[in-house]
Amino acid sequence: MKNFFWALVALLLPTMASAQFSVSGKITNELTGQPLAGATIILQSLQTKPSTVSGANGTYEFTGVNAGSYVLKVSYVGYMVTNKAFNLSSNTTLDVSLVPADFIADEVTVSATRASAKSPTAFTNLKKADIQKNNLGQDLPYLLNQTPSVVTTSDAGAGVGYTGLRIRGSDGTRINVTVNGIPLNDAESQGSFVYQPA
Repeated sequence: MKNFFWALVALLLPTMASAQFSVSGKITNELTGQPLAGATIILQSLQTKPSTVSGANGTYEFTGVNAGSYVLKVSYVGYMVTNKAFNLSSNTTLDVSLVPADFIADEVTVSATRASAKSPTAFTNLKKADIQKNNLGQDLPYLLNQTPSVVTTSDAGAGVGYTGLRIRGSDGTRINVTVNGIPLNDAESQGSFVYQPA
């Protein structure tokens, strides 16, 4: 009977040593208690650093985690980073409340320059009548074709489709186009694209 007991212990020992658990919880705002979706959670140990992101309701989960000592590191934009050290020996729930971070920066001044008759800048203001005179159903660059220092291009040669313009050699990403003071340039490529329905 004694030998049977020790044999059973010997068989169960590797299973107990390789036992794996789960770590789960919820990430919330400490002040309001609202869940924080998209928070980065890292489960740090000496061997591994698995990471995940909290879901829409602020929950997260790590599965198949070996027993041992860990540090749960939680970070989220606009909040202070939080670290929680713990020993894992069974399925564990760790809820974390993040504190909003104070960020004090210098004031930001946004200024713009609009060319006028006294500006040391070459510019051209086009009026509706000027554009109507050149409007033959072609794209915008061809409407500006007669403007000083403007060179227009068209892949098809007809002024419809893939057209572009250059001012004094600068390509479309370097040209600021505004319509009634509203920027037309694309925020990503800085180019100007106009959809002209058929």
